[in-house]
Formats: sequence, C-alpha cells, structure tokens
Amino acid sequence: MLLLGLVFAIFPGLFYCLECVPSDQVTYDPLAPSLGIRVFSDYSKLILAGHNFSVACTSNKSKEYQNYREDAQPQEISMFFGNSTPREVCGSAGEPKKDTKTCTLVISNATLGSSGYYSCMATNSWRCTTATIFVKVEEPSPPKVTIYPMGKQLIIASGRHFNLSCEAEGAPPPSITWFKDGSRITNTSIKHVRGTSVMAFTPVRPENRGHYWCEANSTEGRTQSPTVFLTVKRGPYFVIHPEDVSVYEGQNVTLFCGAAGFPEPVIGWLKDNVSIGNFSSVGGNSSLALRFVERQATNAKYRCVARNSLGKTFSSEATLTVLTRQTTRNNANEKPSSTVFNPTWAWLGAVVAILLLSTAVVVIRKFKHDRPNTTNEDDHATQSEVITGYARF
Repeated sequence: MLLLGLVFAIFPGLFYCLECVPSDQVTYDPLAPSLGIRVFSDYSKLILAGHNFSVACTSNKSKEYQNYREDAQPQEISMFFGNSTPREVCGSAGEPKKDTKTCTLVISNATLGSSGYYSCMATNSWRCTTATIFVKVEEPSPPKVTIYPMGKQLIIASGRHFNLSCEAEGAPPPSITWFKDGSRITNTSIKHVRGTSVMAFTPVRPENRGHYWCEANSTEGRTQSPTVFLTVKRGPYFVIHPEDVSVYEGQNVTLFCGAAGFPEPVIGWLKDNVSIGNFSSVGGNSSLALRFVERQATNAKYRCVARNSLGKTFSSEATLTVLTRQTTRNNANEKPSSTVFNPTWAWLGAVVAILLLSTAVVVIRKFKHDRPNTTNEDDHATQSEVITGYARF
C-alpha cells in the first residue's frame, strides 16, 4: 500500500479512499492510470531566470477495468509545486472522460525561487498515480570556451590523424564556430555534440599549417579561445633543382637549388656523388659558385641533398659542359673543319688575277695595231680567222 489516504488530504469532500501509486510502479498495478511528467522551455531542459517554462502531465487509462471503460479513464489531474495546494487542476466529475488527459502548468518570468519539485496526480475510479520532477532555474551566464590540446604551438607529422576540440559552456548554451588565420571554417570535418565541437584532420596535410581558434556565441555574449598554431612536420622536398649548364673554359658559373620541409632542411652539394664545399645557403635556398672553370671539369654531375629530422632527399642532377673557343654552338665535341679561311691566300689570288687580266689587255691592243687594212671581204675573212683561230695564206 503506497500513499494511502493521500486523496482524503487533498480532496476532503470525497467520502472514499484511493490508493496512489508512483508512476514508475504502474506496471505492477493494472488498475492505476499511467502518468508522465515533462518540462518545456526555450533551451530544452535548461531553465533560465527571466524566461518562461511549463510543466506538462499526461495520463492514460489503466490497462484493466472491471465493468465500465470509463472507470479506467483518467478523470482529473492535479499539479503541485513543493508541498503547496494544487497550482493547477484539470478535469472534474462532470466532464466527459477520455482515454488520455493532459494538464499543463505555465510559469512566467521564472526566478531562482521557481526552482524545486513539481508533481502531479492523476485519478480514475479505483486508483491515483503520482509523478515528480525537479526543475532548476539558472541565471544567464556568458559563454566559456576551452580548446584542446592546449598549447601555443602543436607540431604534428604530415599524414597522421589528428583532432582539435573546443568545449563551451554557458547559459544559454552557446554555439561554436571555428577559425583559421582569421577566416571562418565551414568544412564538413567539424562535428558538434553537446557543447563540444571537434575538427578532424584525416590526415594532416602541409596546407593545414596555420593559426586556429574557436568562438562561443550566445545571447549573453561571445568568447574566443586561445589561439593554437598548428605546425605540420614534413620531410624535405626540392622546389628548385639545379639545371644543366654550358660555359667556356675559364669562365665562372653558379648553380642553384632550393628545398622546403619542417623542420627547415639543411642543404649540401655533391659533385659526382662526392660531397663538396664552397657553397652558400640562406634558409631553404643554396647556391654553388664555380670559378675559372677548367676543361677537365666537363661532364661533371652536380646535385643537392636536403636533410631534416624526418629524413633526406636528393635533387635531380645537373651536367656541367665546358666549351673551348673553337667549339661550335651545335656540338661541343665537334672537330674543326678541314676547310679553313686564310686571308693571305685570298690576297695572293687577287694579285694573280689582276696580272693575268692586264697581260690579256696588252696583247689584244698590240694585235689590233699591227693588222693591215683590207676590203670588206678581207675583213670578213679576218674575222673568220679570228673566230676559227686559223689564218689564210
């Protein structure tokens, strides 16, 4: 027997006694009506001072009844705050009965004094059922936010899986927003669960490097978390490779290479796979200066090597070709041509040609001067002789 005589204390006008059953014990008493109690507010289960909330009780008919169905249906629901008299009563003896009845108590402009136990009681013809819920009214508070892992700088190896988490609390519950290098992040790798926001890197990539923070926002204000600088560790890789070069013997030439990675790589130079010095490096860039290149250095192979704590890597090779002054542009190893222009022979040839021409002119003039005058026929014959080269006698 539970809570015997409760109905007499509440309803002194009744002349019979009902047994009240706690709502979680209804399954053991098929004649008792079922009863549920819930709280509704603007922020789910959180009740804020200055806001409204309501308490609702719903009762259903009992599982069994003897003669009439109406006897099993809930007739009345009474609602209480603490040990006070009923704050709300729904239903009466004269109202039509239904299988389900609901009663709601509304609390307007709640205060801290509105906190406490709220209960309700549902009755049918044989039993009464009670249910209780505790309501806590809280003062509004600005959001608080924490980012995990903590630390100004996080160093993560490229390729690993990694999460940044942001936890926020406040009344009302704040929303969480992520930022990187001053810009809001909206990608789908962010998941929000009950005041916690998780940003997943699956996996971490070099472009994920940057400054991250989160913000918590509510009607009570906005709060920013500390900033975390995410540094991505990566093995060295070359962004500038040395290139093949051709240079004349005795000239200077400079080769270049550049590498990146984190930690910043250290660069060295190799000639024909043997380490050499006399190079200079600034940050991830390096140069090798070759002075007064000798002919013996032709076809030498040069390349760079970059090292950091994650390993080392080599650049592509560059070939140095040393040219002589007789080397043609098309083929550095081509032999000189056998036909060579010589200015002395050119002048000598010109003199001989002039002498021959002068002698010919003198001979022709002398021949014309010694020839006798003849008739036209003789002139014709003479011309024939000149043409044929035979003289007549």
